[in-house]
Amino acid sequence: CLRDLQQRYEALKQELAAAQRRDLVRVLMPYRRQSNNVHLPIEVWAEIGPKLERRYLGWGASKLLELSQWAWQEAARQLARQRRRRVLALVTCVVLAIVGVVIYRWPPRVMIAHWEPANGPFVAEPMVIRLQTWSLLGRDVYVEWRRVGDDQWQRLDRPELHLTEVAPEPLVLEFRAVDKRGFTSSPLRQQWQPDPGLPNVAIVKTEPAQGPFVSEPFVVHLRATSPLQRDVRVQWRRVGESVWREASGTEVRLDSVAEDKLQLEFRAVDAKGFTSAVLRREWQPDPGLPVIQILRTEPALGPLAGESLTIYLEVSSPRKRGVRAQWRRVGESEWRELPDMRLQLSKVDVGSLNLEFRAIDDKGLSSAVMRREYRAYQRFIQFVGHDRVVTSVAVSPDGRYVVSGSLDNTVRLWDLASGQEVRRFTGHDSSVYSVAVSRSSYLCMWCRVAGTTRCG
Repeated sequence: CLRDLQQRYEALKQELAAAQRRDLVRVLMPYRRQSNNVHLPIEVWAEIGPKLERRYLGWGASKLLELSQWAWQEAARQLARQRRRRVLALVTCVVLAIVGVVIYRWPPRVMIAHWEPANGPFVAEPMVIRLQTWSLLGRDVYVEWRRVGDDQWQRLDRPELHLTEVAPEPLVLEFRAVDKRGFTSSPLRQQWQPDPGLPNVAIVKTEPAQGPFVSEPFVVHLRATSPLQRDVRVQWRRVGESVWREASGTEVRLDSVAEDKLQLEFRAVDAKGFTSAVLRREWQPDPGLPVIQILRTEPALGPLAGESLTIYLEVSSPRKRGVRAQWRRVGESEWRELPDMRLQLSKVDVGSLNLEFRAIDDKGLSSAVMRREYRAYQRFIQFVGHDRVVTSVAVSPDGRYVVSGSLDNTVRLWDLASGQEVRRFTGHDSSVYSVAVSRSSYLCMWCRVAGTTRCG
């Protein structure tokens, strides 16, 4: 019987779950609010029994009690869901109300878009500040402004502020936005340091480019500019003077330069009287003395006693003036002219020859005196035979012979008394650069290019 009853109960649950769950819950829902017990009281079943017997006729009271437990729980769950929906709806309404109040009271915003001039402001020049406003609800917004330290706000007809002239002091302004409801934004503070907009002066070039020369004109070319495109003029003075002089255009011209150090100061002055920083420059005037130098002498190794000596000279002037050369012997007071830049002595005496040279330009400026000393040697004997330059000479220990090496790839042995060639050594593939004779009359020769040494 119990097994049969369990099967019928399971079948009943499936049938109710499939077809009659909603109807049963709807019948029991009004009575859920009358009791907090799990099982409905007897009087409730007496009231709803006739409503259920048409569908569940023939079932016992125990089956209906089991069915009531499930129906009671299902009704409680639906009632809890209804309560949760009501609470959620109430919370949503409260949140929406708070958000609405916040949006309604949301203040407008103001920000600086840009200002003109963009790299300004400049002292004593106008300035324009353009602003942007914003409102969350799209209300009409206007802008108010004031200087920091002022108590009263001033209204702007348009979101831009025009200042006719900026003072040298730091410019500190505050802005705020006000909508039609009277809500205001927090003050926006902005600070600028006005640029005085001073002109600039710079040296472009000088004439002559290498600097001033004594007793010559000197020109300084300048460039004066203003960041505000104002008219600018140039003034100058010597260091130590108190009065500034006006320059002719952008150049300063000096007719003559003294020998002392040249110190000048320059400045630029614009149309409103603003001046640039003082530009100071110093030059050491070049006396522009001519220059003289010796190109070569003939013979190249120096004078020989009893023979001629020729000295070739070269003169120049940094100022491109005409220059002439003069010479004299050391100890003489009178200078002699050299018209062709060449000194030719027909005969040189034995001993020391001391000469002095100088250059004189058209203005009488003289170069430094160049002194040269030559020692004239007497020729005793001449060895003739090498085809090219002799590179090395050695004398035998007994003083009877002379050995010479040459670029003609030969080494030759000479008799010192007669000057005649005694023997010729050949076989080198290149020039001989060094010869030597030992105390035992042992001869060594070295060839630099071939890198060989031969002794014999």
